[in-house]
Amino acid sequence: MADTSADIAEGRAYCYRCMRVSPMCLCGAFPTCDNRTQIHVLQHDRERRHAFGTVRLLKIGLRNLVVHRMPADSGAQFAKPAAFPDDAGVLYPGPGSLDLAELPADQCPKKLVVIDGTWSQAHRMYRDSPWLQRLPRYSLKPIEPSRYRIRKEPRHECLSTLESTAMALEMIEPDTPDIDTLLRSFEQMVDRQLDCIAENAAGKRRMKRARIRPMRAVPAPLWQNPERIVVVYGESALPRSRREKQHRELAQWCGVRMSDPNACFESIVQSEGEMPSGFFLEELGWTHRDLSRAEAIERVQGKWREFLRPDDVLVAWNKGSANLAKQHGLSSEVLVLKETYRNTVVGNFGTLENVIAREGLQPGAALPLAGRAGVRLANAQVAANYLSTWALQRLELI
Repeated sequence: MADTSADIAEGRAYCYRCMRVSPMCLCGAFPTCDNRTQIHVLQHDRERRHAFGTVRLLKIGLRNLVVHRMPADSGAQFAKPAAFPDDAGVLYPGPGSLDLAELPADQCPKKLVVIDGTWSQAHRMYRDSPWLQRLPRYSLKPIEPSRYRIRKEPRHECLSTLESTAMALEMIEPDTPDIDTLLRSFEQMVDRQLDCIAENAAGKRRMKRARIRPMRAVPAPLWQNPERIVVVYGESALPRSRREKQHRELAQWCGVRMSDPNACFESIVQSEGEMPSGFFLEELGWTHRDLSRAEAIERVQGKWREFLRPDDVLVAWNKGSANLAKQHGLSSEVLVLKETYRNTVVGNFGTLENVIAREGLQPGAALPLAGRAGVRLANAQVAANYLSTWALQRLELI
């Protein structure tokens, strides 16, 4: 057990190495691995103070480890830490990353950077660090969810910093002793902590469970069940005189699942009147070939019903698409993201593109749809993901 000192206010001894009270000290439970791969941890300052952070356990368990503390508020970009290696690779998922499990031993990195923070903190550190983006990227494909049941991970593939580091080392240097023991010790620590929580809850001093207050700013489906969200976008037209008072005709209807960009829907709708003008085609970015795919509205409605699942929730950036869905029998209820975003900010914010720039988000990659709809629907999907993450952060679920 590491050295402890008395906590006068609480009357308990405290270990300042693993940051636990003495009865829960973990220092003797974790082996020290002589890892050959140098691990560099970029730790968000707020994560450093988290009671259940795992980097302090990595300090006990890995001999070849360097921790770089990153400021919580760095301004426009994060500065490169002193003594940071230029010949390292970074463990960060996404397009272009190399799966460590599929690499031969001679192509594995000798130094590996791991980002420590919540998912949104890690994303921001990577996004705002050009020096980090220049490094080769590597990724993991976990076959089971995180075992860190003390803290909730936002997605199935998200792991704690200790788990992702240990898994990477098992792939890079499988012959190094005690790496698997490090993970087993981690699981035992989690079980021990959960048992302690259960004992306290069952004792005379019952722990009052904190209730999650309803998130009024963001509708619950966006953060509770993102896999049920379908983001929609519609284009409309007035093929007759614009002076006539009439509903705009639906010209194009598109949708994409928030959790799966590959699950995409598109239909071009036949006009009931004259063919759209050349100006209209140019405005939408269409070609006459796109018009040749047009279908009757009844056919579009049938295909749309086949695409949807019974419990799907539709969201659109603005009221225009929501109104088109109601007027043309596609849905009677569509959540409007623009109104939701208005609940989270003060002042005017402009267009969807302005919002993406304001929040420092990466514009969505254009979906394979006719005309400008591909970009607009992709950006609406980015906004939906942002609002979901915003709500989860304030509910402290990630």
